[in-house]
Amino acid sequence: MAKHINGYHEKNIIDIINTWPIDNKLTWDALCDRLIGVIEKRPSRQSLSSHVRISESFNAKKTTIKSGEIHTVKPANLKIASQRIKSLKQRMKI
Repeated sequence: MAKHINGYHEKNIIDIINTWPIDNKLTWDALCDRLIGVIEKRPSRQSLSSHVRISESFNAKKTTIKSGEIHTVKPANLKIASQRIKSLKQRMKI
């Protein structure tokens, strides 16, 4: 992995990918250009794609842009609350 990308940078990079405008084409070059201000130098595509979470986020966003769907990332606590509500509703029916 690239030495200049730490956990803090990785989180910021993933946030940038997740908030990438749907009407803008997402490419590794465009992402690398946008990250100059975040990690104070232009990373290579290889250094970014070597991080599993960044690569997965990039591919998911690229798929979303191609399909035209709007995909929102829900926080974990919202998912947990939703599951709890469903289980409580099921208990109420019994």
